[in-house]
Amino acid sequence: MINEPQEWPSFATELEKIETLHICFPDFKIIHVPRVRSQFSDFLAKTARTFRMELFFIGCSIPVWLPRTL
Repeated sequence: MINEPQEWPSFATELEKIETLHICFPDFKIIHVPRVRSQFSDFLAKTARTFRMELFFIGCSIPVWLPRTL
């Protein structure tokens, strides 16, 4: 998505936000981490998609509202 944005037109808004972050934070970078190496992040992303609103999570602990199925 980052390397070939023309292939991902539905993510134009997100790509714009990423570009802004990159300008504001020069050390900002995105790296690919395979799902098998990041199962909790994958679980968080899948759970967040079930919500019908924007969801932000920054922290080092599991939110109280998040089901603990892992």
